[in-house]
Amino acid sequence: MTTFSWDDFVGVLKNTDIEFHHLKLVQLAQAILESGRGSSDLFRLHGNPFGMKYRREMCGVAIPIQYSAHDGEDVYCKFDTLQDAVDGYWVFIDRPIYSGWRTSVATEADYIDFIAFAGYVGGDDAAKQHYVTKVTNLFGEAATLLGSNPAAQPGATWNKNGVLLEIGHGVTPSGGMDPGAIGINPRNEYELNKIAAVAAQRLIRQAGCPVISPMRWPACAASVNAPPVTTCSARSTTTAPQLRRRVRKCWCARANRTRTICSFQQ
Repeated sequence: MTTFSWDDFVGVLKNTDIEFHHLKLVQLAQAILESGRGSSDLFRLHGNPFGMKYRREMCGVAIPIQYSAHDGEDVYCKFDTLQDAVDGYWVFIDRPIYSGWRTSVATEADYIDFIAFAGYVGGDDAAKQHYVTKVTNLFGEAATLLGSNPAAQPGATWNKNGVLLEIGHGVTPSGGMDPGAIGINPRNEYELNKIAAVAAQRLIRQAGCPVISPMRWPACAASVNAPPVTTCSARSTTTAPQLRRRVRKCWCARANRTRTICSFQQ
């Protein structure tokens, strides 16, 4: 029988690319609390560090097992690998009961508050608030395990100052129009760049960060009051996963910067 290691779990989580990077802190803090830092049998024997009970949406990433916890016997998730456990957490959160969770990810505290009161933990409001407090009190320990400084995590500055989106081509400083070349389809470079920028705008807003509407570079540069800025570029041919990674990289690089500019070029 496989026995899962807490250190291995932390390593897998650290190396996993998740949709909202800063929420790793919450994911690990919950695991610390739910598994007793990897000491529970549910984690050691079944690879479940989050105390997640089995639901039909977990089919394909977990299997159901009978397990007796502090609140009695129930059907819980069993994971074959620690990677399945990390990924399975987000499958669990993406269920209808937590619908709208992506609107509550501006900060780690916002997220844990939302899922706790949506149903991650049972009991009355006082019990839910107690759970939120216990998890947030573990953020520091989780940050240490992840090798990060909570104050440097994506969030505060990025969300406060917002993101400027710059679209390549379009209106020039002289007032003319530079549509760029036309590719194999009827759309010109400016039109394709705008599609990519609008997609990024949607992703960034889902993360709870204000976005200044896509604009041309001269207007964008003029609106930045205190350089330096962080520049994030993507081409109109950028795939969705690449876009997410670049937006996240842009987010993570914003420390000590006043604004973030995402630039979209053909």
